[in-house]
Amino acid sequence: MNSLFKPVLGTGKIYFCQTLRRTLSGLTDTALAILDRSRPGIVVGTKPDPFHRDPYATSAGPPLLRPDMMRGMVACVLSSEHLTQLELYAGQPDSGEDGQGNRRWRGYMATFENGITDIVALLQRPDAEDRTALGFLSTIWPILREDVVRDISIPATNAGDDAMLWMISNKIDLAVMVMNAKGQMLRANAAARTMLESAQVLIPGKGGIRGVCDLQTRMFRDAIAACAAEISPAIDPNHHDCVLFLDTATPGLRVPVTLMRYTHAGQSTGLVTVMLPTPPARDRVEMLARKMGLTHAEARVAALLQMGHSNKVAAQMAGLKEQSFATYSKRVLSKLNVTSRAEIAQLLTWQAQGGRLS
Repeated sequence: MNSLFKPVLGTGKIYFCQTLRRTLSGLTDTALAILDRSRPGIVVGTKPDPFHRDPYATSAGPPLLRPDMMRGMVACVLSSEHLTQLELYAGQPDSGEDGQGNRRWRGYMATFENGITDIVALLQRPDAEDRTALGFLSTIWPILREDVVRDISIPATNAGDDAMLWMISNKIDLAVMVMNAKGQMLRANAAARTMLESAQVLIPGKGGIRGVCDLQTRMFRDAIAACAAEISPAIDPNHHDCVLFLDTATPGLRVPVTLMRYTHAGQSTGLVTVMLPTPPARDRVEMLARKMGLTHAEARVAALLQMGHSNKVAAQMAGLKEQSFATYSKRVLSKLNVTSRAEIAQLLTWQAQGGRLS
């Protein structure tokens, strides 16, 4: 392994890959991977080549052999020569092993049945555990490798893909999470993170994502496990898709949650995608309420009702006396032709879906 990175860093080409950067973002912002190093392979990184590569290259990478099933992934030692080359790529001084909290390079080697060997080097954050990184890479690398190869084979599409994924991740009011069979979240878009922070439907915890009560947690975890389970299509061709309704922190309001087992190239991954609508922003609810015929003050009250607050709490937030808030609430019920606060929440929550204001 003495020539692990030297032949390519500074002299060859490093293919910048957004897919690699996004997928490994939970572990690091700087990583390099050598695909099929015995040929020698090509090098893919999470940042543009500091020597002579443009982030969106127009030339495709060389062809790569397609690996068989992955035999395994293990940690490997990076020599001082390797570290020097990696630090040159990262544009930083020696990251060291001094125990001072500095980030450290860690190497991992994946082997496949047909003899192909890949090397992945991560500049891990101080709080990152080697065991966590190794476990994540062991699960995701066969899938991630195919996605990386596809990206560098058609690099001209990278900019368009980035724009599309940015829009989906940041501007769509649909919470999307990737979870394992234990209910632990691996990835989430911006809408999902906002939804989790609100603790209205699903709540992050040490043991994984949970519902607003023990019953909802059991329902959700059971659905995740069933969706991820290996079941023959001949027995149940649709078992990998599931829709359940979860109660929210707002009494009387339930939210549909769609779960789908993720397969890649026809193979099961043990991962489940979870999708659900997110509560709309308060300013969007107020705007909708005004369009439905409410005054500005009534719309503000309606938005607070939609959020599920009690009269006392909502009155404090609105700067009103509790009696005045109750009077406004009655007007809102009458004008919207509903009979309860739960109906207001239901009406305004679903009507307000459809996109963010900013």
